[in-house]
Amino acid sequence: MLEVSTGCRLHFGLLELAAGQPLRFGGLGLMLNEPGWRLRFGNDSGVQYASCQTSEPITIDIEARIEQVRERLQRQAGRDLDTKIGVLQSLPMHSGLGAGTQLAAAVAVGLSLYARLTTEPTIDELIHFSGRGKRSGIGLFGFMHGGLILDEGHSPEALRSLRANSVALNCDWRIVLIVPDQIEAVTGGYETSLMERVGQTRNTNRERMYALAKRAQELADIDGGFAEFTEALQEYVDAAGQLFAAGQGGMYNGKSVSRAVELAKETGLRAVGQSSWGPTVFGFAEHHAEAEQMAIKLTELRPNERWQIRICTPARQGASWRWIEN
Repeated sequence: MLEVSTGCRLHFGLLELAAGQPLRFGGLGLMLNEPGWRLRFGNDSGVQYASCQTSEPITIDIEARIEQVRERLQRQAGRDLDTKIGVLQSLPMHSGLGAGTQLAAAVAVGLSLYARLTTEPTIDELIHFSGRGKRSGIGLFGFMHGGLILDEGHSPEALRSLRANSVALNCDWRIVLIVPDQIEAVTGGYETSLMERVGQTRNTNRERMYALAKRAQELADIDGGFAEFTEALQEYVDAAGQLFAAGQGGMYNGKSVSRAVELAKETGLRAVGQSSWGPTVFGFAEHHAEAEQMAIKLTELRPNERWQIRICTPARQGASWRWIEN
């Protein structure tokens, strides 16, 4: 059998949405080691969901996503790929953690390796087989490489190509994730229409945001650079929130997310913001003990609210896969 494990991605915001502009769909993001997907590929056929480790019930939507990737690979291979896929651990969909992209990439890599369609997947194969990366490429690039990723988006003169790079984040730093009890998913046609609305005018903060993203990468693994790194990142995520403020009704997507951001800052977390469309909120701590203290304080500040709070580590490498004996 073959096992594929992923992390998840935080998206700090897009640089530009207007057609014909430089850096369109570019942005800044970070891969985390956890939470993530863990899939197992083996003999027989179908999809198997039988593990207490899954973080949410397996839905028809998740099964459909898996089969879409399988069908794409079968057309490429010219034969059926009746590999059984076991979902041992899952990411919550539509939570701002890039679950759909990580799932599609994991299925594409797992099936490709198991069916001997490739021995070492390339980023181009991953884009083609997963069907992802049409806008932001952060999730796919992060799946392959991990790290703090700067995606430079589309070139106005050319078709979309994945122009991105990543740097490792200081391994002592911690990221606290807060998921408030709010589900206001921005997906599908609604997401497309909202992005088209925002993209009617160019982002006047684009060049400043790009400079901040480059600065954050420069500081990402420097001892003693935490304060400067989080200062640059905070300015970046604030500018990203302003870009979408008119479309989503404010800097953040809903009252619960806004409240989570407010309390995260109150605890002392740095570079606090909303990942993608939320509802996941993130904040940075300089080391694990500090993150634990802030997580406890967050719990004390919202005793009557059912929020999920988790301390995570930055991923310095991409997804992993290994062959295991039956």
